[in-house]
Amino acid sequence: ISDNVSTRGYLNINILKDLVFTANVAYDVFNTKRDYYTTPNGGDAKNVGGRGYQYGERYTALNANQLLTWSPSFGEHNLNVLVGHETKSDDSYTLYGHMTNFVNPTVSDFANATVYQDLSSYRSDYFLEGVFGRVEYNYANKYYFTASYRTDGSSRFAKDKRWGSFWAVGASWNAKAENFLKDVDWVELLK
Repeated sequence: ISDNVSTRGYLNINILKDLVFTANVAYDVFNTKRDYYTTPNGGDAKNVGGRGYQYGERYTALNANQLLTWSPSFGEHNLNVLVGHETKSDDSYTLYGHMTNFVNPTVSDFANATVYQDLSSYRSDYFLEGVFGRVEYNYANKYYFTASYRTDGSSRFAKDKRWGSFWAVGASWNAKAENFLKDVDWVELLK
């Protein structure tokens, strides 16, 4: 048996002509239950009075971010600046059990069994907090430059090294937009 619920929501606010605030949120819940039962009336569970296994898991995930985007144009100069914040939180709980010697051979519930074989449970939590930014610039849709930076704090990192930072830069050239290359047959050239 599985029950899943997924929700999504967002909000866009145009603060100024070129300035937009966006908030996104996603929340998911996954419930899973598995029940395996072998009757005591025959088969390999006959000598133990029936055998039952039960497994249950609940997993929840929350992801939310807030973004501020500024994208002005000045003649042939185009700019796109993004700053943001993100929170992610995952939580899971798992329960597993195994019992034998069932009193009523038609009922697989553990309350109907008399011999405990195994029972275990565990919880797993994960949390991420991040702040990031990106700058994109292009001139006349020919020359492009981009730079990004992100710093994340994760519950999976060691306590004394909880935060990590990551960056990237890039540049590109749209050669087909150059006047001296507009009449070039690119398919013929690449043969």
